[in-house]
Amino acid sequence: MKLINKKGYDYENLIRDIDKLGKRYPFCDIFSIGESVTKKEIICIKLGSGSINVLYNGAHHGAEWITSALLMKFIEEYSEAYVGGKKIGEISAAFLMENVSLYVVPMVNPDGVDIAVNGARKYTADFPRLFRENNNSSDFSGWKANFNGVDLNHNYDALWELSRDGEEKEGIFGPGPTKYAGEAPFSEPETVAMKNLTEENDFKITVSFHSQGREVYYNFNGKEPIYSGFLAKALTLGSPYNVVIPQGSASYGGYKDWFIETTGRLGFTVEVGEGENPIPISELSGIYKETLQILTGGMKIACLI
Repeated sequence: MKLINKKGYDYENLIRDIDKLGKRYPFCDIFSIGESVTKKEIICIKLGSGSINVLYNGAHHGAEWITSALLMKFIEEYSEAYVGGKKIGEISAAFLMENVSLYVVPMVNPDGVDIAVNGARKYTADFPRLFRENNNSSDFSGWKANFNGVDLNHNYDALWELSRDGEEKEGIFGPGPTKYAGEAPFSEPETVAMKNLTEENDFKITVSFHSQGREVYYNFNGKEPIYSGFLAKALTLGSPYNVVIPQGSASYGGYKDWFIETTGRLGFTVEVGEGENPIPISELSGIYKETLQILTGGMKIACLI
């Protein structure tokens, strides 16, 4: 994977790579699940024809665009292993393709990624608002929210009200670069698209990729399956990632939370890499190596439970 924008892996990079992927591996089913606030297509890639449905997603947060690059790299390597009759990680790619239908939404928040990577000046009419919401700073590299200044991973209907109640303590009083949960659950087109995709498919497991911290979360308000902690540890066995139970409002209103609450099934959040967001693209190779067993492990676990 080569960047066409050296600042980071933005929406233009994603669309270019998806176009190349579709031409090289026509068995990849590529489709839109909806549009962002500024009408960018939110793309999903489906691999495999198995009866077990699994969902991976990345870049709910704009500044965490490295998760999009990670998922695209995995799709490319998985497809290549399948065509070559090889293994992906420690398991046969053909076995996974035959038994699992893997849905991947590599960039849930394309507007947020575009703002974080490229800044907001091209949005001429909205720049004064975005500048103000970004604490009067023209450095948008840490921008996590969508175009409306809503943190998408606080916008799902899973104790959403507790996320809103905790905002004032965090100094959040409205739209901004992070942690604002929106006017209501599912107020944003991006979370509605994810909701619809989830409700239209019988996902056995979902894994949401974020950055950073080398941590895996599995719980939500006691609604998770009783074996979730055990399987989270199995997922991270031999990796530098720790299984953690997050505290406070950060654990409310996320996609994982909503999936667990509405289905009672396994949902994981994986915080990839270490350092400060945005993690530079030079870290991608190392992050891929240390998360490959998690990327394949989600599908393996789905086949076993």
